[in-house]
Amino acid sequence: MKKVVIFAAIVAFTFGSFRASAQAPIATPVVVPTLVVATHPDPNGKVPVVNGVPGAGVANLDLGFPTSLLVHGGFYVYIVGFSDTTFSGTCAVSYKLTQIQAGKTVTLDTASRNVATTPGDWAWAFAGKTIPSSPGLATLTGTTKCGTATGSTHIAVYLQ
Repeated sequence: MKKVVIFAAIVAFTFGSFRASAQAPIATPVVVPTLVVATHPDPNGKVPVVNGVPGAGVANLDLGFPTSLLVHGGFYVYIVGFSDTTFSGTCAVSYKLTQIQAGKTVTLDTASRNVATTPGDWAWAFAGKTIPSSPGLATLTGTTKCGTATGSTHIAVYLQ
C-alpha cells in the first residue's frame, strides 16, 4: 500500500508541474526553421523532391544523404526547410556558407530567392558554387524571412 501512495504523490506532483507550465501563454512563431543541409547533387536528377515516396502516408522530403564534409573543388546542393505556421505571402529563403579566416567571418557561398508560401511545411533547394580551397570548419546557415518574422538554423561543416 505504501508504494501506491508514494507513486500517487509523485504522479500528482508531476502532473501539477506540467499543468502549471502548460497554462503559461506561449506565442507561436510565424516561421520555424526545420533544417539546412548540404547534399551531393544527384547525377540522375531524381532528388531532391517533395513527396517522392508514393503512398508514404506522410509528406516527405527526399534528398541525397546530408554530408558535413565538403570537398574542395566539389559543389553541393543546399536544402533549406521551414514550417510556416500562419503566414501567407512572399518569403525570402537563403543559405550562407561562412568561415572564420584570420579572425573575420568570410562568406564562401550564398544564395537567396523569394518564394510564395502559405501555412505549411516548405523546403527549397539551391545549387551551390564550387567549394574553395579553404580547409577547416565552416558554418552553413539557412534563413527564412516571412513578413517581419525571421528564422534561421545552422550546422557545422568541415571543408577539406
